[in-house]
Amino acid sequence: MLVDLMLFALVLVVSAVVFIPLHAITVRANRGRNLLSAVNVAIIASAIIGGAAVWLVCGGLFSAPGAKAVACVGGGIAFLGFGGIYNLIGPASVDRSISVQLVGLVNQQAERRMARADLFRYYPHADVLEKLRRML
Repeated sequence: MLVDLMLFALVLVVSAVVFIPLHAITVRANRGRNLLSAVNVAIIASAIIGGAAVWLVCGGLFSAPGAKAVACVGGGIAFLGFGGIYNLIGPASVDRSISVQLVGLVNQQAERRMARADLFRYYPHADVLEKLRRML
């Protein structure tokens, strides 16, 4: 029973280890566009890879086939939950915070419109990167 529980935890660990580089790869491949979707894809892929890896590599260590199924599938689903929480706390908060800053800048203009050049003059990329650094 303890071995089964440790293998369940191994699914979470393997998924997290896969998620870290996959997260960076997917966000960079999309060049920051569709940030939340890219992170969600990385979370889902990591959960599947983590569950499948433990199933294939450590499958013989489980006490029963049912325990193997519950640990591998349940571990993947648990990682989806942890990944979703990460996505809501981290990237979603940053993305929404920056959007609110930009809408606030545009709203300060008398005609409620702003040229793209003016927007980047008032809110340069360095400010966006600083906000990202502080929030993450």
